[in-house]
Amino acid sequence: MLTSISGVFNPIAANRLAQLPSLSISDRNSPERQGVFRQTRVGQRRGRLGEFNKCSRLFLSNRGGTVVAASIGEVQNERTGENFRKVVLPNSLVLLVCNMDRICLSVVMLAISTQFGWAEGTQGMIQSAFLWGYAATQVLGGVLADKYGGKSVMAVGVGVFSVASLLLPVVLSPGVRALGFTIPLVLFSRVLVGLGEGVTMPAMTSLVSQNIPPKLKSTALGLVFLGFNCGSACGLLLSSWLMANYGWQSVFYAFGCIGFPLLLFWINTVPSKLRVRDPRMQTKGQSLSMGKILRTPAAWAVVTATIVNHWGYFICLGWMPTYFHKALGLNILASGYFSFVPWLTMALGSLASGLMADSAVSNGVPVLLVRRVAQSIAFICPAIACLLLSNPSISPGLALFCFTLALGAKSVGQAGFVANTSDIAPTNTGKVYGLANMCGSLSGLVGTWLVGIIVEKSQSFTTVFQCTAAIYIFGTIVWNTCSRADPVL
Repeated sequence: MLTSISGVFNPIAANRLAQLPSLSISDRNSPERQGVFRQTRVGQRRGRLGEFNKCSRLFLSNRGGTVVAASIGEVQNERTGENFRKVVLPNSLVLLVCNMDRICLSVVMLAISTQFGWAEGTQGMIQSAFLWGYAATQVLGGVLADKYGGKSVMAVGVGVFSVASLLLPVVLSPGVRALGFTIPLVLFSRVLVGLGEGVTMPAMTSLVSQNIPPKLKSTALGLVFLGFNCGSACGLLLSSWLMANYGWQSVFYAFGCIGFPLLLFWINTVPSKLRVRDPRMQTKGQSLSMGKILRTPAAWAVVTATIVNHWGYFICLGWMPTYFHKALGLNILASGYFSFVPWLTMALGSLASGLMADSAVSNGVPVLLVRRVAQSIAFICPAIACLLLSNPSISPGLALFCFTLALGAKSVGQAGFVANTSDIAPTNTGKVYGLANMCGSLSGLVGTWLVGIIVEKSQSFTTVFQCTAAIYIFGTIVWNTCSRADPVL
């Protein structure tokens, strides 16, 4: 049996030691303390646990002779590993399915709009309807996650967006269309998906902040966003395949039904109570007003970065297959498959950026420098890609490279503005990220809708890409001017 004590003695180690009938203890770095608790009985041990704080490295053994090696990091490492299995990986899986439900409409829209005669302006309005609901539950989701825990908030979200995903084929069925409310009902179904998915990101950031040590935060977020971005890639592939073989309706039925076993898995896997917390939480209050957030420049840096990030992200999410189809002349199936590569790159980039960011911090690079460099890469590279994409005569191969560069670089932002949220607000991560994500969702809503109007009127994406490049440059300036890495909220 192995156990360990890390830094200041903690309740986890106490529970392990309480299982032993007796202990003999020595401190390798302080020989004079050897035998301090030799043959201590369980009843006596409880009153003397503070003595463990004096030992930098302990070696314990029970009466039966089984050696219990105690070194400062193993209990914490074991607990952290458990949290990765029970918190990070389930969050990654939930966000994978979440993004599949989100992105499938961008592929299916090509077929649906052809079938029902929807112009680009109508398509843009329907694409943006998801974000109406998504923005509405961001702050609420963050507040509830910080107060009651992210597990229950996420569970409600999964249930809502799974049921809502099943509705679109129903509202577009001949019987319902005969009622004459097709567009309003389509908008309602997508708003409902957004309402459910709106709580997922604040709940996730709250769970990660409260269960993962700061030194592993970027890695944890990288794993979560690996699943999130794999959801985009898998959603594009599966949507194209399902639509080609079983019709566009099958996409929504399949993705909606996946949510129900996922919900059971979530409920049975994720712990309800927090296990590892950021030490800074002990010194910061739990109550935070929106007024204080809005008066804090570091919070505005996160909000601005989220607005800029979501503007480009949701335009790619909603319009990339249409761009490949209309601007580059690819067929509907090829457009879906072509869009797969950039999202896969973004998924892999999320994991790599998290590992590199935590490695840099562990090697003594200041956290603020890591956050600023990561976010600058996430904005400047997409800006360059957008300028190249603004050329209407660009080749399909170069366009694919540009989208891959843009989304691959954007993934580095998980180690930038996303991780920075819990840097500046360790006790209120869900609330702050919820506010930022609400503003970002409104940005994505406006951007997605405007793209439809611009493309319908100009029959070109040039203006869209030029404006997006300018927005990325603006975001880079604000981020490097206002961002901080110390707790200020």
